[in-house]
This record gives sequence, C-alpha cells and structure tokens, in this order.
Amino acid sequence: MTALNKIVEDIKKNKTLAEEQIGEDSDPRTLKGRLGRKNSAKERLKSLYREYKKTLVNKMAMLLVTGSRAEEFCEIAQSEGNMFLALADNLYEDLSTRIPEPVIKRGMKTAAILDILSRHLEDKATELDIASYPAIVYKTKYEKRIENSADMLELTKNIVNGEVGSELVGFDVLEQVSRQAVNDMFDGKILPVVVLLKDDSIVDEVVEGLKKIGAVSTVLAGEGKAPKNSSKVSDVTKEQVFSVLKKMQKQVSSKSKGE
Repeated sequence: MTALNKIVEDIKKNKTLAEEQIGEDSDPRTLKGRLGRKNSAKERLKSLYREYKKTLVNKMAMLLVTGSRAEEFCEIAQSEGNMFLALADNLYEDLSTRIPEPVIKRGMKTAAILDILSRHLEDKATELDIASYPAIVYKTKYEKRIENSADMLELTKNIVNGEVGSELVGFDVLEQVSRQAVNDMFDGKILPVVVLLKDDSIVDEVVEGLKKIGAVSTVLAGEGKAPKNSSKVSDVTKEQVFSVLKKMQKQVSSKSKGE
C-alpha cells in the first residue's frame, strides 16, 4: 500500500465517523463519547487533507491550455479524457473580488488599495497552506487610477506576478485539484490535470508558477499566445484533443521511467 493509498483509507474511515448522524434522542450514556469521536474525526480529516495535498504534488502532470478555443478543449479533456480541471485565472479573480466595490469606486490611491490587498493576500495564503511569501512592495509603475473591477483585476495580476510570485497560481491550482481528487478518493500513480488559462497575456508567468509544483505541458487551442514548444490545435475535436493527451501521457511515462 502506497502512502497515498493509506491516506485515502484513513480519510474514508474518519469521514464515516465525522458524518455520523447523532440525534437528540441518542442514548445519553454514549452521547458524550460519540460526540467526542465525531469531533476528533473532523479534526483528523483536516490533517489528513493537508497530507493528501502534499502527497499529490509529486503525482501531478499538468496541461496548460490557452487560446480562443481553450474552453472547448478543456471541456473535452475533462469529460472525455477523465482529466481533473483547474482554472489558472481563479487566483487573480478571487483576490481582486475581495476588494470591496465601494473601495474601488472611491478612487483611492494605488498604495492604499495595495495595503488592503495585502491583508486579503495573507488570508489567501493561509487558505492555501502557504507559510511565507514575498511581501507586496509598492512601486510607482503600479500607480494607476482604479475605477472598476477590470482595473482591479489587472492590478492584482501585475502585483502577484511582479512582486509576490506566480507560484501562488500553482498552489491555487493544487488546492482546486486536491478538493476534486479527495472527493473522488483518487489514489493513482499520476494525477492528470488540464489547466485553463483565459488570459494568455500572462501565460509565461503562469507556466513558471505551475512548474513550481509539477510537470507542465502547454497547448494553444485556436488563436492566441502560447509558450515555445507548445502543441497547437486549430480544430478542437475529440480526436485532436486525445492526440495531445496521448503525447502528454508518453512524455510523463518517459520521465517516470527515467527517474
């Protein structure tokens, strides 16, 4: 039994205990003990999930997809190719939407907005189990009047990629996939993940961030920007998608044998 197999078995056992229905009419002689066992199982599940996520890092094989037809490609890869789906834009969008709309409409200076963003970034890092990260440093190049959510999103991308590090995107992708994988009780050797990136203007930064947590292949679906050596698919069909996935599988298998 592998380490991941053992964690999954422990999760199953503790999940059963944590989800036990205990009614008010339960036997009072055993009620306290059952409630204690239930609460202990809930706490144990949190610890097991962190172990599970940490173990998945070494099993992830990611395919980053950009381009005008990226969403079509990812839909086929997920539904027909049995790949886990993650959204690379999610980290930026989540952080930017945590800035209250009244703050944005108030026309505050960038330095003041970054102070608020820093606090939300700290919360996000805690959610992703990130112990430390580079602090946000204000620079005049980031100075711009923030008038709407689109401006806030652009600023967030610039700050994350330029100051904090795009590896945050990698950790966010890991979190997304881990939640799906643990629900499916995944315990295989390779975790295949298709990562959708809608904003291909930051594709190079996102690729570097994903490389921090695992192997990354890239594909351009339709028109758009993609890194060098990316696979290219102009006509997104099941056959074309499977051709790319098969190529990715061979690369992963070859690397595994080499190790």
